[in-house]
Amino acid sequence: MNAPEPLPTTAVVIPVYNRGDALAKTLAGLAVQDYPAELMSVVVADDGSEDDIESIVAATDADFDIVYARQTRDGFGAGRARNLGATHSSSDVIVFLDSDGLTEPTFVRGHAGHHTGAEERVVIGGRVHIEARAITVEAIRHGVDWASSETTGHDDFRTLLARRTGGFTSTDEGYRAFVSSNVSMSRSLFEKVGGFDPRFRWWGSEDSEFGWRLWQAGARFVDDSGVRIFHQTDTDTAGGQVGRQRARELNAGLMSSLVPQKFYRKQMPDPIPEVPKFTVIVHDVPATAPREIWRSLVGQTLPDFNVIFVAEPQEHDPFAGASVGDPRVDFADSVSSAVEASTGEYLVFLGGFTAVSLTFLQNLRKRLDSRPVATSLSCGYWVHSDGSTYGRVEDVELVDSEWGEELPQMLAVRRRELILRLNRGFEVPAALDDLRHGQPHLHTRQALVALPGVMRADRPDPFVYGKGIAKQFWDELQLGPSQAVKASLKVAKQRLRPPSVPAPQKGEERIAGPPGIRYVGWVGKGNLGDEAMLDATRQLMSWGEINTRGEAGRLLLLGGGTLINRNQYLGWLQERDSPRIERAVFGTGVASTSYWGVTEDSSEWLRWLQTCAYVGLRGPRSAETLQRWGFKGPLEVCGDPALALTAPGAVRKPGSVVISPAWTDGQLWGESDIDVYRSLAQAAARWQKEGREITFLACHPTDDRPILMIRDMMERNDTSYVAGYLDVQGSLEVLAAADFVVGERLHACVLAAATSRPFIAVEYRPKLMDFSESVGMSDYVVRTDALEPDHLLELGSQLGEAAPARMLSAVEEYRERLRSGAETIRAAVEA
Repeated sequence: MNAPEPLPTTAVVIPVYNRGDALAKTLAGLAVQDYPAELMSVVVADDGSEDDIESIVAATDADFDIVYARQTRDGFGAGRARNLGATHSSSDVIVFLDSDGLTEPTFVRGHAGHHTGAEERVVIGGRVHIEARAITVEAIRHGVDWASSETTGHDDFRTLLARRTGGFTSTDEGYRAFVSSNVSMSRSLFEKVGGFDPRFRWWGSEDSEFGWRLWQAGARFVDDSGVRIFHQTDTDTAGGQVGRQRARELNAGLMSSLVPQKFYRKQMPDPIPEVPKFTVIVHDVPATAPREIWRSLVGQTLPDFNVIFVAEPQEHDPFAGASVGDPRVDFADSVSSAVEASTGEYLVFLGGFTAVSLTFLQNLRKRLDSRPVATSLSCGYWVHSDGSTYGRVEDVELVDSEWGEELPQMLAVRRRELILRLNRGFEVPAALDDLRHGQPHLHTRQALVALPGVMRADRPDPFVYGKGIAKQFWDELQLGPSQAVKASLKVAKQRLRPPSVPAPQKGEERIAGPPGIRYVGWVGKGNLGDEAMLDATRQLMSWGEINTRGEAGRLLLLGGGTLINRNQYLGWLQERDSPRIERAVFGTGVASTSYWGVTEDSSEWLRWLQTCAYVGLRGPRSAETLQRWGFKGPLEVCGDPALALTAPGAVRKPGSVVISPAWTDGQLWGESDIDVYRSLAQAAARWQKEGREITFLACHPTDDRPILMIRDMMERNDTSYVAGYLDVQGSLEVLAAADFVVGERLHACVLAAATSRPFIAVEYRPKLMDFSESVGMSDYVVRTDALEPDHLLELGSQLGEAAPARMLSAVEEYRERLRSGAETIRAAVEA
């Protein structure tokens, strides 16, 4: 029979600033612990108190060693005091306890028991808030009935966090449980991670930041609410909730710089953060790779990274020499050394022969941040030699094997998950393989990375990511035959468009002819609404030559769509901005902050918007958001640009109803696409029984799936289908023929209004209300989480066959505003 592990020596470290009475009670509780006195010690670390703390410590009657240490007061110094206390003990285990924490006799034993033979554990104890004024030192030493203590009713947030994270074992926020009033760890772990950061000068946050580093180091957080303290709330000196909130605000900048996890870093900090979101580890590095990979990373829509090249720096001069002053660039002699030196929340292993798209890191962040339980992410590859795309998981793994390297050409992992495996004895390649083939692993077929060939081939010089029209076809082909057919039609349409005149590059003299307009929007994606807005803008600004690629000639134009507060468009605008060109906003929507949050730095948007010659927004809610942000310049609600389109000669077909559903992958009010489709199917079936003809309009290729699902749910399948994403004008004619339109897709509603047809907006996101309010149709908006067939039927009956006069009047008003806005922009460009 194996002998039990010996109990570890344990030190309780207590930071203190004044509050001598509370400390005396805390020390009294420790004095009656049932842990062996020869294995226990207490260190009181005084953060420059005015109270005579040393006398209180000296007067404590205890069998264990008790040490007093003092530091000079320099702002809030609890973190520094804890570090000081840790240096005054050599115990195996350190328990951190605040000076207002009362303990039961089993407290130290409860913590120490978790650390027997387990150096990587962090024990998170429980906390009960009580009023302790009536509890005396003498009562504590003789035993208090803690169960009968008067609690304040304040719940400990860690209780909820523990439940939602499976005891801090799941998702990416377990580190937030590290509140240093009651935690413990091995001394070796404390020293390995580096202790508390001394730079915090305001109450709080220093423990959350240290908890993040422990989490990233692979520490296993243990939830033991039974090892509890009783917090003396009546001794609070942090200023209550108001004072704590103010302290959090003052610490926010430092926290955002040091903790890249989404709870603290909502967007890319400015200036560059100390700890990056991503550490990119580049292996198998050819001669030209560092310079080109660095340039591609610097140009990312999310420049929140550092990069470590696994190579000898002297072999990569002059780049290595030029990078010595940039903390974002480093070299390592091995992959394991690079992992050890990494600090990012996510590690991206990237082959040195690759090239990455401009949205590479943004795509990785979006996918990993939205799936906090995911451990790793792989993506498709685009191959330069033949223009093909390998999107399926098995194809990507085949390409990796053909390259003959131990590491994949691209794999993003959570650093913590990798470290956990390394701590179990895995080598890096085996750990990555385990993550890649384990659950939950994410994979996107989107080709975010380019390779020179399917098998190892020389890296072209230069080598940048890029795909032409033909390559788009091959990209879609990998997703299946039906996608390939749609892709071929899309490619054909692109080829039939009249060629555009390239915009003059920066620094070139303006050439004769129409001014070049660089249109920024979500175009070329096979989406009916975005192509309709572009077509309308071309009609309204026929005086210019609109391009969707390259640099701006005379005008940088933010086009229609929900583009403000949506992550990437501001970056695109800033990249192409210049004092030599004009800029304007035309019919743009602002993403609802109540739904999406603030996804970008609003001050940067305001700065750019203030430079525009014209700011025209889609709807009143978009205008309200900008004004709430503090926009002071002139703006106009000019309406959605697609309202300028018409369907001349279209013939209305009495009894026709057009339905346009959307595939959102669960990103909608109510989070259930299927519930929406079921309601639409039931309403459509009843309209059929009334003798109406049902036509389904797909505004995007992904809408084909819900249309098939809805038709399968109906008793009769004698419905019509229109691939609206292939033909803007044809879609207008279909909508113009309807009695009314039911649109989950925003632009089914917009184009219905443009053709004077009434609509019912199925609001899956707030942008539908933004538009509907703009044309006086807010009474005909139904949120997807409240969608019922009877309600749709009732609204359809109310609409009848004629559009409300207020909608027709609003559309005409917006057409005039769009024409006037286009002329205002023209005058600014030609000035």
